[in-house]
Amino acid sequence: LLKEQLGERLNTILYPRSHHVWYAPINYRDKAFLENIGLSHIHALPNAVTAHPSSQDSVYTEKKETKTILYPARAIRRKNIGEFLLWSLLSPKNYTFQSTLAPQNETWKGCYNEWVTFAEELNLPVEFDVGRKYDFGDLVRNADALISTSIAEGFGLAFLEPWLENKLLIGRKLPEITTDFEKEGIDLSTLYTSLPVPIEWVGEDQFSSALESAIHSTYDAYSKPWKSLYLQEAKQALIKDGKVDFGILNEELQRKVIRLIAEHPRKRKNLPEWVLPDNPELIKNNRKVINKQYSIETYGELLLTIYQKLKSTEPNTITSADAPALLEQFLQPQRFNLLRA
Repeated sequence: LLKEQLGERLNTILYPRSHHVWYAPINYRDKAFLENIGLSHIHALPNAVTAHPSSQDSVYTEKKETKTILYPARAIRRKNIGEFLLWSLLSPKNYTFQSTLAPQNETWKGCYNEWVTFAEELNLPVEFDVGRKYDFGDLVRNADALISTSIAEGFGLAFLEPWLENKLLIGRKLPEITTDFEKEGIDLSTLYTSLPVPIEWVGEDQFSSALESAIHSTYDAYSKPWKSLYLQEAKQALIKDGKVDFGILNEELQRKVIRLIAEHPRKRKNLPEWVLPDNPELIKNNRKVINKQYSIETYGELLLTIYQKLKSTEPNTITSADAPALLEQFLQPQRFNLLRA
């Protein structure tokens, strides 16, 4: 609608540039992207993190006979529920995997219900929407570890909050988000950056078709002309050594891979072995760093400093940064993911 009303003039409005116009992104990726389009007054402002308040009325009974892995998130599409289910298949028999909340948005309910049905069909050790039945704090305390398989986050509270609850975090790392945390001294060695599976499990033609359709519709959505070269660039970036990251597949292709492994257990040797580290010292050290670097007090001091410096500036001539160049950074082939299309 804005494009229809303003045309190309929209690009001169989106990202104003002047000595008195400052930006405060919450992660280093956005900071870098904004600097790359010619903005100079960029001040990182990471969110504050606090522990979840303890429940006064505990009603949840621990499962003594099993280990519990909790995914504390609403199961929307970008949370990559298929990968969560894949780990439930690969784990030992004495594990139970729990997802805390079902999506409320009608847009995501269809995908979610398909995963629930699929998990039941394969008899996977997964419990869905447990946060509706039990207190969240109790679920966290009962868990042996928390997991995140998300493929996109804004700030990344999911990478910080578990340690404040004295819980180990396992699952997928997002370098665009987690690099900030690691620079502050948080040890995220329990996470992986990708989960490669043989492209033959997926079907290269099927993957290529899904990728072309998704990229084409994405470029259409941003009013950018389609070039067949984009598909080749994306395939070269996403298929490496005959493998593709499970986390960039759409739901249909993820289910195809999970079903294949369920029917042919020997194929598990092509995937990482399930490991649940036992490292209380790691949890203790991460908690200490987070309490210092991401506390409400630290956030307040940083925000006040930014305001005080901004107050001393004088309004000046406003120009514009290169908005189309910012979009190009987000549309790089290696960043494409079918779960976001």
